[in-house]
Amino acid sequence: DFKNGGNLTATDLDQMFRLMKKLSANRSLCRLIYEENGLNNFNDKLRNLYYGKLPLPERVDDLLMLKKIGTTTISHFLVIFDWFKYSFTSPIMKEVLDLDTYIETEAKKMVLQEYNIVDSSIFSNRTINYLVDSIIIKQIKSILNLDNYFQVNKLLWIYSELVDEEIIEDEISYTSVSLEKDLQNYLAENTGVIEVGLKLIDGGKELDTQQVGRIDLLCKDKDGSYVVVELKKGRTGDTVIGQIQRYIGWVMKNFNIDKVRGIIIANEEDEKLDFAIIPVKSFIQVKYYQVKFEIHDKFQENKIKRR
Repeated sequence: DFKNGGNLTATDLDQMFRLMKKLSANRSLCRLIYEENGLNNFNDKLRNLYYGKLPLPERVDDLLMLKKIGTTTISHFLVIFDWFKYSFTSPIMKEVLDLDTYIETEAKKMVLQEYNIVDSSIFSNRTINYLVDSIIIKQIKSILNLDNYFQVNKLLWIYSELVDEEIIEDEISYTSVSLEKDLQNYLAENTGVIEVGLKLIDGGKELDTQQVGRIDLLCKDKDGSYVVVELKKGRTGDTVIGQIQRYIGWVMKNFNIDKVRGIIIANEEDEKLDFAIIPVKSFIQVKYYQVKFEIHDKFQENKIKRR
């Protein structure tokens, strides 16, 4: 009896992982999880996640201390335990939802309130991220009036497949960077490709304003003026313009300055964005990037092109 101290064997766990992979092709679900952490130790941590008396954030934090365990895997374990109570989250689901950072900020506030968390820094960032994702999926389940979280996962998966079919093109010579985090990390380390002399301020990457969302990059230009850099991330022109203006307003108020510029980084032309930028083009501009993929006999560095 697992709940009362009986351990799952390696064979039990392997079979469990195979069933879990039917929900999502999570490559982390393999024997390395219990081999690298020790079978008994892994059993203890999983038992605590399922049946422990501490609040969920502490139990999630505890399991995330193990090697080879991430937020997707945590959600995997929980949703198979009780799909009426726990949600499944994954990078694909987040990509489909394409959430505004403002929504994530509001969801974090809900998490802190629901679990009576006064100081979120006592938990790992991954624990907080899992809880934020979970509460967003919980709201989706409620809005759609679905019975369980498996149905939410299935619905989002079907939607992602439909979207993929719509965007497939016969010939593609250039492709956009699909991983937002990769692009953001690259630009944070190479702000000069955005604008000559542009430098990221200390703590300027994903700066949490606590009020209006997270600023992708907060920089200073060669003249020492603040510049807010925001990746468009598939949002509509109206949304990204409104968002970057909120960030600019926040910087002006909190740094007590009158002049702040904004730069939106996009990977394709957007007619709505073209119109939305007209009234604010004196202090907000749009730049575009492309990544060209080529095959070479020797390694050559990929470069983001400015247009």
